[in-house]
Amino acid sequence: MADHPPRPEDSGWPSDIGPVKPGIWQRPTPPWLWLLTMGLLALIFWQFVPKNEVQVLYHPWFMEQVENDNIKSISFQSNEFRGELRRPQPYRTATGASTLVKRFYTYAPSEDLIQPVVERLQEHARDARKTNVDPVRIEGSPPSTANGLAWVMILMPTFLIAAFIWLMMRRARGG
Repeated sequence: MADHPPRPEDSGWPSDIGPVKPGIWQRPTPPWLWLLTMGLLALIFWQFVPKNEVQVLYHPWFMEQVENDNIKSISFQSNEFRGELRRPQPYRTATGASTLVKRFYTYAPSEDLIQPVVERLQEHARDARKTNVDPVRIEGSPPSTANGLAWVMILMPTFLIAAFIWLMMRRARGG
């Protein structure tokens, strides 16, 4: 019985002291990895934040607002209009519910209908300068190819696969 070394519980040493087993004592996750993870999660959640814009019909509602000079600012991209009204107006949705609209978006049936709307808004802007009213702000944007959500959907799997490979390589070398 004296041939074997004393067991840790017999020697007075705590039982958790002994040879380090691979995978038990690893370095903590680096802070930059946590920051990257939180940034990606914030980007994903930001994409799904509900906008306070209401989709409205191009005709008659949007065209009535243009004719009544109730457009404060407008931007268009391809055949999509996004804007803000000078005075909020009621709008009846397809379900029959009525809502008060301040910010809106709509789609022109064709790109040929954009030019007459812009010309009418420019007429209102000229008239507004004469009456000391803020003229309508008109902004045009080139068509975009992909929005932020599309980029996240493309890049997220790539980052996840790269992180998985990096973690497996770290684990394989024991540290």
